[in-house]
Amino acid sequence: MMVKRAGFVTGFKWGRGDEICMFKTPLRGRPTMEQRRKGGCDAEGARDGPVVGVKCWDVVPSEMRKLIFEGRKAFRYLENVSQDASDLNPGGEDDVVLSQSASLRASLDSCTRNLEDRCVAAGEGGQVVDFMEKMKVASSVWHLCELMVLDPSVLVVYPFTEWVYDHYPRFVDLDANIQDVKRLGSRSECFWSLVFYFVLKGDLFSAWNTLALHDRFKIAKKEDKIYYLFQDVRVLLLSMPRLGSKQGVNGEKEDVELWQGAEVDIAMEVEFKTQWTTWHESVSQFVSEFHGVISELDGGKLFDVLSIVRGNVEKMMEYLDGQLDSWTHLLAATLLYHAPSCRKDKIKPLATQCMNWGSRSHMDEMLVAIFDVDMSRFIQLLHQNIGDRWVEAHLVDLLARKRAIETVSLNREEIEQSDFFEVGDFMLGDHEVDVREYFIIQYALQVGLGGRQVRRNAHFPGAWRVAADYLVSLERKISISSARSSTRVRLPLGLLYMQLVMEKQSSISEKFSHQLVKGCESMGLPVDCLIQERVMYWWRQHGRFTNALVWASRSGEDALASRLLRIIFESSTLETLDALVSTNFQSIQKRGALNEAAVSFLSSYYELHLGLQSASLLLEKALQENNAQLLEQSFVQRDTAAQQLCRILRADIVPERLHAALIKKVLLWEWERDPIVKQHPACMNRKQASTLCTALEGVSVCNLLDGISTNELALLRMLLVQNFARATVLELTEE
Repeated sequence: MMVKRAGFVTGFKWGRGDEICMFKTPLRGRPTMEQRRKGGCDAEGARDGPVVGVKCWDVVPSEMRKLIFEGRKAFRYLENVSQDASDLNPGGEDDVVLSQSASLRASLDSCTRNLEDRCVAAGEGGQVVDFMEKMKVASSVWHLCELMVLDPSVLVVYPFTEWVYDHYPRFVDLDANIQDVKRLGSRSECFWSLVFYFVLKGDLFSAWNTLALHDRFKIAKKEDKIYYLFQDVRVLLLSMPRLGSKQGVNGEKEDVELWQGAEVDIAMEVEFKTQWTTWHESVSQFVSEFHGVISELDGGKLFDVLSIVRGNVEKMMEYLDGQLDSWTHLLAATLLYHAPSCRKDKIKPLATQCMNWGSRSHMDEMLVAIFDVDMSRFIQLLHQNIGDRWVEAHLVDLLARKRAIETVSLNREEIEQSDFFEVGDFMLGDHEVDVREYFIIQYALQVGLGGRQVRRNAHFPGAWRVAADYLVSLERKISISSARSSTRVRLPLGLLYMQLVMEKQSSISEKFSHQLVKGCESMGLPVDCLIQERVMYWWRQHGRFTNALVWASRSGEDALASRLLRIIFESSTLETLDALVSTNFQSIQKRGALNEAAVSFLSSYYELHLGLQSASLLLEKALQENNAQLLEQSFVQRDTAAQQLCRILRADIVPERLHAALIKKVLLWEWERDPIVKQHPACMNRKQASTLCTALEGVSVCNLLDGISTNELALLRMLLVQNFARATVLELTEE
């Protein structure tokens, strides 16, 4: 996109992750109408200039970062299971999908709670709180998908009730209310509220334990009428038949036995309906016989409790109104006391009736889509209302593995055969993808390009490995145009986008860059573009010419490698040259990217550098041990390096700018280390000394004495003259 300004164009383009980079560049050409329709950035002459600003819209808090690793672990596990599905028992893969879904959802809940604790402690608001609320909704609908779609069980009553009260609890602090009732009994203000809470939740065992704390019952004697009334209520509540509730309890032995005896196995649905009818009639008969007494107790509160148990919807609505703000609570109570054996495929009509009561929220449409098992509609609404890529990618993947949404990427036979999809699938660039592929690619690109973290320094270098785990699983091959010919080739969809992730990585270190190349090679991705980009990165952004030289030689860019080496020779110091020959020269030499003269010089300099390093080690040891023999050996190695320097200078393979620095490196070797070094200067013959004198004076005339002070130049001249004179005397003496 381009925005016209006076004399220049301000351009905007995507950077890393969710960043927008802004740049300006002169406008040298008027865009045609066609170019305007495509976007003014295609206008001739309007090229990207230096980035002048970056805006980032990352809003995901650091507390959620754990989800990246938990999601990766679960995804890899599911991929391994799907590849070994033949080894599982019938239904085993579905059980694995369900368990991994529960694990991922638990991680989401844990991270959301940590974020909420931080918001409460710091008093934060705004975007962070909005994000937290969205994650709560995401966890809620994920859990319901788990119950309605991923869980193979057909019964829905008790799992749905548990879902309602997990995500929309009535009491902010339930434990505090329970303790207050235990302390004050029926005198507590929340006594009857707590009883109705347990009744509407279907937890009649807890409802009875609360009723048993009523003052009238606690002081009643066994011969009192009120005592027997409460005992009859106890039996009715604890003996309500329950089909597959699996509700464990702790309490009085008789109460537990009565409660457990009312549990009916799922396979005995016909017997359950008979028992339910009998129990329901017993409750109605009891209310009819003791109507007067029940109606008088605390203004008829006990009568209302039994009315709800009998399925009185008006009483349910009366006690839900103003206390619970979701129609889902009414649906849960209706299922418990009106349709206790309801199956998943029968819940939609009841849900529709209950939706007409109570407040509505933006997530109601998502819940209805889940009840309809219309996962396409649900995913669309999830994307609109939540928009978190981690949630979307992993939930869609789980639904696809359960075959709840149509996808081709899990059917290996269709992978090779399918070139197109039905109308309504996603377009990602020029490629048509199914819903699972779309969300996995979107999430992998977000992680791989580092757009998930709020703080830039939170980006972890191994993000591309996480992206690779997701993208390499997308094995469906698509037809694309070859970059080297006019033919079309078929490539795996995931690797196509993995190449994009790799090429956009920032080379934070040499080691990391090598890891990227090795990762590309292991996945079968081309590395040419990646390597060339690394060359530009080291060269332009950091001035690391030696690193750029290594990457240029690796990519076979011989001309560029020679150019970089010339820059090193012309503008760099011996320290740069030392780093090059010490760490990277053998790699460059092996690839043959440099000309013969450059290789010859670097090889000779490498030997000279190693010789002086060895001489320094011997000198240090000699001074520590006061060893004259080691001292003599160090001087011999220094003199050998001086003779080697003379040879490469006579061969005319040394860049002129390095002449003075090399002479200084050899003649002033360890000059300030110890006075004994000054007493034993480098020893050369007359021809060698003459070679060094000629080279030094030559660069002095051309003013190529970078890094050489006036005093050092005078010292070098004196040492060479003394050496020349000494060599002349020795030669005449020998004659």
